[in-house]
Amino acid sequence: MKIFFTFLLSLTLLGCAFQPSSTPEKADNAPPKELWKSADNAYRNQDWQLSYSLYSQISDQLTDADIEFRKGVSAFRLGRIKAAEQAFESAIEIQPSHKKALFNLAIINISRGYAFLNEYNESLPIQERSEEIVDILKALERFSTQ
Repeated sequence: MKIFFTFLLSLTLLGCAFQPSSTPEKADNAPPKELWKSADNAYRNQDWQLSYSLYSQISDQLTDADIEFRKGVSAFRLGRIKAAEQAFESAIEIQPSHKKALFNLAIINISRGYAFLNEYNESLPIQERSEEIVDILKALERFSTQ
C-alpha cells in the first residue's frame, strides 16, 4: 500500500523537478536572487532537504504559487506528505488555476482514498467483500502502473 502511494506520487512529481522557477524582479521585501538561485539549484540537483529549507525561507518573504509548489514537491520527496499537501494548498490559494498543484493535491487525496478503501476492504471477512470495491482498487492499481 505504501509502495502504491509512493509510486503514484513519484510518477506525478518526477516531471516537475527540473523546470526552473521564475526569479522575481527585486522588490523591497523580495528574497535575494542568490537565495532563489540556490533553491532552484538544490531542486534541480534533487537536494530535497536544502531545496525545502530554501523555498521555505523564500515563502516566508514572498507570496508565490510556484515557490509553494516547489516547496510541496521537496516536502513530498522528504516523505513529509502533510507539509507537501499544505504547500500545494497554499499554491492553489495564491493561484487557483495552478495545474500542477491541483493535480498533485488530487493525487495525494486519491492515494489516501485508496489506502482507506483498501484498509476497509481488508478489515472485512472475505465473504463480505464487495466486488465493486475490489474493482475500484484494481482500477486504481492499474492507474498507478501506467
